[in-house]
Amino acid sequence: MSVKCLSVEPQGSHQIIVFKINDRIVKLVISGETKIKSGDTFFINFKQEKILFFDYESQTEI
Repeated sequence: MSVKCLSVEPQGSHQIIVFKINDRIVKLVISGETKIKSGDTFFINFKQEKILFFDYESQTEI
């Protein structure tokens, strides 16, 4: 799946990449060494066993 980076939040050893899928905001934590900048289009593939979902209101894992 190809997505467009909306913003990058550097966090030192990692960074948070923000993009949309079906009009929903998604945040992805990746290595700080990966070179992605706001406006870049990149390909993403999810490993189902590595995905974590959180409830926005309660901040708990679903």
